[in-house]
Amino acid sequence: MIKNPWEDMPLGSRRRASIPHDIFWVREELRGDFGLKISLNHITDSQINVEEMKFRNIEFIKATQSNEKIEWYLLLKETEEWELFLKLCNDLIEQVENVEKEETALNVIVNRLRRWQKLLMNKAGNQLSLEVQMGLFTELHTLLNQVSKYTTVKEAVHSWGGPELDIQDFIFGERALEVKSHKASRGEFITISSPYQLYSVKKSFNLIVYALSTNESGETIADLINSIKNELEKEMLGNEMDLLDLKTAQYGYFDLIHKDNLLNFHIDRVSAYEVNDTFPKIKIEDVPEGILNLKYQVDLTKCEEYKVDIESLFEGGR
Repeated sequence: MIKNPWEDMPLGSRRRASIPHDIFWVREELRGDFGLKISLNHITDSQINVEEMKFRNIEFIKATQSNEKIEWYLLLKETEEWELFLKLCNDLIEQVENVEKEETALNVIVNRLRRWQKLLMNKAGNQLSLEVQMGLFTELHTLLNQVSKYTTVKEAVHSWGGPELDIQDFIFGERALEVKSHKASRGEFITISSPYQLYSVKKSFNLIVYALSTNESGETIADLINSIKNELEKEMLGNEMDLLDLKTAQYGYFDLIHKDNLLNFHIDRVSAYEVNDTFPKIKIEDVPEGILNLKYQVDLTKCEEYKVDIESLFEGGR
């Protein structure tokens, strides 16, 4: 049972929510809106553009005090959505709890607010579709277990294209990788969402295909993200951790909303293919002018001659 921290608070009251920082639970004095108050020094506030901080059903207010403090208020307009709002507030508090410098804490808060802003404006639900989970899982698995071993985990995060449909999933040096997945229980078919997915000017271009099944003993998206972050943390790569969060958010995944409703995937097999001029695909030059969207399927059972050893693709890295 989730406890509502505002439930027993009188209107116009506040209660400390963080020990190291001036962050408080507040209850608005007129309508009784649930809120969070964050108090910061003026000197740390120069980088904030309040106009950017727009949320669905959440009001963002900035007030300047005479004691050289800036006060931010996040106020929930519809109290029935308090559980999601509480997750947002707890996330902000947890992210800065062990951050001593106020300026650093501010950067953390702003980055998290921007992620929540995107999530709430898109009205994301509590569950991701099977298709989205499979796609994100296989790209993260490739990042962690293939690309980062060939380059570095830092370069792997930067090389990941995220949810861009018109470029390959990974581009590093003269290499490009496109990652696809399908259910192991079904036929060996993959869906191509754009003619550009199988087109690259890089010298080396490969397609990696995962056959997945759901199994309670398997891994989730959250497991892979934690493993990647552990590697980044070892090398103190905080910027890359933020970048990873940004790219997974663009994919539609947000940990505090989705991590408890994720599927466990078992990898039945991973195959790799060389994508060259004769690989079965629709070429860009063959798409008639005026065609705006194009989606088709490739039968992998007809692509045996293009198969390559996946281990050989990542030999000689670093």
